[in-house]
Amino acid sequence: DRQLRLWGQHGQASLEAAKICLINSSATGAEILKNLVLPGIGSFTIMDDKLVQASDLGSSFFVTASSVGQPRAKVVTELVQELNEYVEGSYIEENAEKVLESHPEVFFPFTLIIATQLPEEPLRKLAALCWQRNIPLLIAHTYGLFGYVRVAVPEHRVVESRPEVTLDDLRVTNPFPELLEYARSFDLSTADGHAHAHIPYVVILIQLLEQFKAQHDGRIPRSRQEKDQFKQMIRSAARTHMEENFDEALKASNRLVVPYSVPSEVWAVLDSERCSALSPDSPPFWIIAAAVAGF
Repeated sequence: DRQLRLWGQHGQASLEAAKICLINSSATGAEILKNLVLPGIGSFTIMDDKLVQASDLGSSFFVTASSVGQPRAKVVTELVQELNEYVEGSYIEENAEKVLESHPEVFFPFTLIIATQLPEEPLRKLAALCWQRNIPLLIAHTYGLFGYVRVAVPEHRVVESRPEVTLDDLRVTNPFPELLEYARSFDLSTADGHAHAHIPYVVILIQLLEQFKAQHDGRIPRSRQEKDQFKQMIRSAARTHMEENFDEALKASNRLVVPYSVPSEVWAVLDSERCSALSPDSPPFWIIAAAVAGF
């Protein structure tokens, strides 16, 4: 439940479908993998040709004294997999540099490749391969207490951004004809007590905003004084302090009674060349964006 609140159902589904390749099961790589296995990725594969050394015991939680001399990929795979029995784990006892040279197609099935402690030259080759195949590449390198993390990916699309602050557009300042007709069907002055307390707060805002605009040359509240005046109109329209719908209208007046405009980040998507240059390989995101832009 906590995970769904963090990244939603689509995020969890993407996590469960993820096929991760970890190059080099160093202490850094093992910790990264641990944090992916715990919430539940689909599967992981460790590619590492090194053996566990005594120096690994002082930095990695996923090797033991009894595993010194054993293949590091095998040891880390077995211990990490104990954290989540539903995640499939495997390992390849090969050098990543040699794999890149001889049979790079091994990397094609993965949805994310994590490269740790990889030298620059093979890292460049791997980055070029991942870029060409549109496979996200996470690069991590540590030097004692220092390190860096980089992400190489041609494009990353976030459909559910889950912003901390959302501005709802309920068309209060510019209602479409059907909404305006619906709002005008309520009579605030003659409705009985029960009906008056159950009038939708959007209707209250639309009706009182019409009255305000009639008194101010068609303008909506702009200045602090005008906004306070509009709030007083809402308070005056309420019959008792127990009417929650008028409290809702009062609380929502600041964020709903504003002219709506399409956010700049949305225009950036709609104006993108990706919308006007669709192809059979275009992701659903850009197909939908092109449809919205056309509409």
